[in-house]
Amino acid sequence: MKMFFYIAGGQIFKIGIQVVSGAIIARLLGPTDFGLLAMVTILTGLLSRVKDGGLSVLAIQADDFSDEKYGLYYWTSVLAGAASGVICIIGGYLLSEIYSEPRLLGICNVTAAVYLIGGFIVQPDAALRRAIKFDFIARLDVLSAAVAAVLVVGMALLGYGYWSVVIGQTLALLVHAVILNSLVARPIKNIPTAVACFGVFRKGVVLMRSNVGAHFSTSSLPATVGFSLGAEILGSFNRLSSVASLPALQIAPQFFSFGFSKLSSIERGFSKDGSFSGDYLIVGSCFAGVSSILLAAYGDFAVTALLGRQWLNQMPIFYGAIAVAYAEIVALYVSSVLLAKKDNEFVARLRTIELTLILCFCAVLLVRPDSQNLIWVMWLVGVMRSTTWIAAAIKILNGGTILVIHHVVSLFIIGAIALFSQNTVEFEILNASHGWWKNGLAWLGIISIVGAPQSLRTFNRAIKSMKG
Repeated sequence: MKMFFYIAGGQIFKIGIQVVSGAIIARLLGPTDFGLLAMVTILTGLLSRVKDGGLSVLAIQADDFSDEKYGLYYWTSVLAGAASGVICIIGGYLLSEIYSEPRLLGICNVTAAVYLIGGFIVQPDAALRRAIKFDFIARLDVLSAAVAAVLVVGMALLGYGYWSVVIGQTLALLVHAVILNSLVARPIKNIPTAVACFGVFRKGVVLMRSNVGAHFSTSSLPATVGFSLGAEILGSFNRLSSVASLPALQIAPQFFSFGFSKLSSIERGFSKDGSFSGDYLIVGSCFAGVSSILLAAYGDFAVTALLGRQWLNQMPIFYGAIAVAYAEIVALYVSSVLLAKKDNEFVARLRTIELTLILCFCAVLLVRPDSQNLIWVMWLVGVMRSTTWIAAAIKILNGGTILVIHHVVSLFIIGAIALFSQNTVEFEILNASHGWWKNGLAWLGIISIVGAPQSLRTFNRAIKSMKG
C-alpha cells in the first residue's frame, strides 16, 4: 500500500497547488487569453503525444533494459524532442495564418523549448516508472507544480497575460528536467548513429499512431470550437473543461501510469497474479463513474470556487465536458491494460475508430455552429468514446458485466443531473430547496457503483495487489 499512498498523497498536494493557482489565474486572465492558448493545442497537443516516438512505453514494455539500450533510447528521445521543437516553430506560422491570429506565432516559438527540454525527461521518467518508484515521481511532481504556480501567478500579477502561462510552465519544466536527470544517474553511452535512431523509431511507429489518434480524439472538438465559434467561446469552453477534467487530467493519469507499470512487470514475469488486469479495470471504471457523478452533483460549487459565479450561466457546457472527461478516464484505464499486454496494434485501431466517429460529430458543429449544438456534440462524443472503450474492456475480460453496469449508471446519473439542472443552475448556490433530489440521485448512483458485491471484492484484491 505504500506506493498507493505516495501516488494519492502526491496528487492531493499537486491538485491543491494547481486548483489554487488556477483559481487565481482564472481571475487574472480573460477568455481571449485562454482562447489563444487553446488555439495552439491542436499542434502542441499532437507534438506532446509523438515527441518521444513511443519510446517511453517501449522502455517500460521491454523485457531487458541495459545501460546500452538506455543510452540509445535517451539520445533518440532528445533528438525527437529537438525535431518536435522545430515542427512547433513551423506549425506556428501555419496556425497564425489559419486563425488569422499573429500572436499564435510567438506562443509556438516559445513553446518549442518545451519539446527540447522534454526530450531530456522521457527516459529518466520511464526508468522510474519501470522500477515502480512512484514515491520519487510524486515528490518531483509536487515540486514542479509549486514552481510552475509561483512563476505563472507571479507573471500574471505583473500583467504578462497569456505569456505568464507559456513562459512560466516552460521554466518549471526546465527545473523538472534538471532534477530528474540528477536523480536518475544511469550511465549514458555515446550519441547513437542515425541508423540506430531510425531503428528505434520504427519500433514505436504503432505507438505513435495510437498517440496521434488519442491526440486528435481529444483536440478535434476544441479545434472545431475555435474555428467555428471563435476565440472567446473557445476560451470559455476551455476553462470549464479544465474544471470538469480535473480527475481525468490530474488523478487518472497517475494511476494509469502505476497500473501500466505494474501490469508490465506482471507481463515480464515478476508476478503471476493475472487477475490484476480485471481488478484494475473495475477499479478504474468505479473511479470514472464516482468522480464524474460528484462533479455533476457539485459542479456549481466547483465552478464558482475556481472560476467565479459569472461562469454559472454556461453550466450546460460544463456538464457536456464532464461526459467528455469521463470517457477520457475510461480510455486511459482500458488502454493501459492493452499496452501492458503489448497489444499496441489493437489500441491503434481503437483510436482510429473513435477518431473517425468524433470527426463526424465535429462536422455537425462546422455546418451549424451554435452553442446548443456544441452541447449536444460534447455529449455524443463522451458517450461514444466511453462506450467504445468499455466494449474493448469486455473483450479483454471475456465478460465484464460489472463494467457495463458502472458505465450505464454513470451516464444515466450524469445525464439526469444535467437535464434537471438546466433551468435552475443560476440559483443552485443560494437555493437548496431543489438540491435534495440532486444529492440523493448522485449518492444513489455512487452507492450502486461502489457498493456492488463484485466491486467490493475487486477493491479488496486490487488493494492487496497494489502493495508497494
